Amino acid sequence: KAQKKTDTKPASSGLHRVYRSRIFKPTLIGILLVSLIIAAGLSYFSTGESGDSVAILPFIFMAADESKSAVDNEYLSDGLTENVINSLSQLPGLKVTARASVFRYKGKDLDLKQVAHDLGVRTIFIGRIIQRGENITIKAELSDPRDNRQIWGTQYNRKASDLLVLEKEI
Repeated sequence: KAQKKTDTKPASSGLHRVYRSRIFKPTLIGILLVSLIIAAGLSYFSTGESGDSVAILPFIFMAADESKSAVDNEYLSDGLTENVINSLSQLPGLKVTARASVFRYKGKDLDLKQVAHDLGVRTIFIGRIIQRGENITIKAELSDPRDNRQIWGTQYNRKASDLLVLEKEI
């Protein structure tokens, strides 16, 4: 029986060639740069002032007709605001500003940068409700007030009878 000749070089000699190769140094520098960028990003996002935080401002009711009373309009906008606050506060890792803190801004003309600074949040959720007869349109947007950038926005159109389904969607 003929024995096969095996390579008896130590495994470390292969690693030595990799370390000395022309590819290793640029790759190592790239990995270090990416690591530094990730660390800087995590540091930036984990500061107490920012982090993953949002203030849900009270929904604004914009009457297209006067068929509903002011009390009904306020009940709808306040209730929807509270439901969104309660739902989002269930998400782990998301800081949601309490109702008592955001409702002081109800009905006021706002500087979103100042509101974000006062509440210590990174993002602000703004909602508008428009009711025309039995049709309800809700416009929602999530903004980053630091650079006046809209992060997300959508519009929901439903019948008033579908309001509970609409709340869950939002």
